[in-house]
Amino acid sequence: MKKKLLLNIMLLIGISTFSQTNVSGGIFSNTTYSLSNSPYIVTDNLVLFPNVTLTIEPGVEIKFDSGKYFEVRGEIISIGTETSRIIFTSNSNTPAKNDWAGIKIKNSLGAKASFEYSDFKYASSSNNSECCYQGGPIYYSHCRFEENSFAMTGYTGYDININDSEFINNTYGITSADKVINNSSFTGNDYGLYQTERIDVNNSTFTNNGTALDGGRGLLQNSTITNNTIGVDSFFEGFEIRNNIISNNGTGIKTSNYSGFTPAIKNNEICNNTSYNVENKDNINKDLTDNCWCTEVESDIENKLKDGYDDVNLGLFNYSIYDSTCSSIIDEVIKDSSLSVDDFISILEKTMVYPNPVSSELHLDIRKNVEELTIELYDITGKLMLRNDYRNVDLIKVKLNSLNSGNYILNIISSGKRVVKKIIKK
Repeated sequence: MKKKLLLNIMLLIGISTFSQTNVSGGIFSNTTYSLSNSPYIVTDNLVLFPNVTLTIEPGVEIKFDSGKYFEVRGEIISIGTETSRIIFTSNSNTPAKNDWAGIKIKNSLGAKASFEYSDFKYASSSNNSECCYQGGPIYYSHCRFEENSFAMTGYTGYDININDSEFINNTYGITSADKVINNSSFTGNDYGLYQTERIDVNNSTFTNNGTALDGGRGLLQNSTITNNTIGVDSFFEGFEIRNNIISNNGTGIKTSNYSGFTPAIKNNEICNNTSYNVENKDNINKDLTDNCWCTEVESDIENKLKDGYDDVNLGLFNYSIYDSTCSSIIDEVIKDSSLSVDDFISILEKTMVYPNPVSSELHLDIRKNVEELTIELYDITGKLMLRNDYRNVDLIKVKLNSLNSGNYILNIISSGKRVVKKIIKK
């Protein structure tokens, strides 16, 4: 009798230890994936239907058979804890990139997603958000993306917030558009960011990547970019780059333009990059004043700037010479005196745009009389909806009654500079 009781206890322990739950097909009612039933094995494609919520408990592990995906049309709530993370990964005994097809967030069908302390590994595209408008919000906090081909891709027409997250050893960390990245780290990726636009990056670190950031039409600020093959490369006209440390990369920054527009590169420490601190990719002259190079020797600075002095097909750089502590400017090298050494773009940045969201009439308060100014409004697909030119203005009123509801991109252009703002039409 004792032997039989002991055997039953052993069987119960075995069942408890090796329990798993196979899932596939549709989720049609509110569901919780519980820790007691973990791991969940996705044996065939899984679909969360609209107006249905899936809640995943801390510590749950979800494993995907080869090539399978999870399509979210409803709301997924994946909120782990620091000590009990939620894991989305491959079901292979020898996992590798591309094992499973990732999470497809169908924004056009009203999808919502909350990810905290959640890890994504070994997918072809671990998180892909589909455009446009109807869903959201989508956000990530304290998440980890590791060994994926694409960690995060797609766009939504509104900002996806990514905070305090890690991107490690992915082929591509983040691609596409409409994201705000704060306090995050990118390590060992082929590309940290790849061909991105409308993505802002703040207070983040990029270390030991191939190309740390390949992007444009966004603001890169207060970040540290070190020991990458390329620190910042330009997609379209490239990032506006402010208050960063860009050092010890192969090349620090590669600059470009879009229809003659070049974003500001100001108040950075751009030092000790092996090939070039800054490399011009086109024939447009550019202003690099107000950046420090960690040396007072003009010839040393010139040797690390690739411009028209090195290749006549390239434009020239203006630049400042700081003292070795980067605390004060001691000289300036102005190769093109027609370039404004004043940070004119800051005037445009301070433009008040209201109301936003807007119903009928949008106001632009420039706060300073501007001799010539152009505004362009694009829908989220890049279609030009309106373009107006102004002279000697400080307040502009624009009628938007005829536009459909949705998100739009407003370009404010003056003196060869452009500031981009997002507008919501009610």
